[in-house]
Amino acid sequence: MSFITEDIDTNELANNAMSDKTLIKYIDTNRDWLQEQATDYYQKILTSIDPEASLSMTFSNKK
Repeated sequence: MSFITEDIDTNELANNAMSDKTLIKYIDTNRDWLQEQATDYYQKILTSIDPEASLSMTFSNKK
């Protein structure tokens, strides 16, 4: 049925659904998980280029 339905940008829907206050609360609540995911993402990119490479991440806690 997708051929007869409108393409929906789910990222745009999510961005429009969250106010800045709600987004900040979500980030604060999930900060550790988000940082783990970011570290894992970039580590995989780096090791796909050089399997012996290591990555050190420093996160800013600015709000």
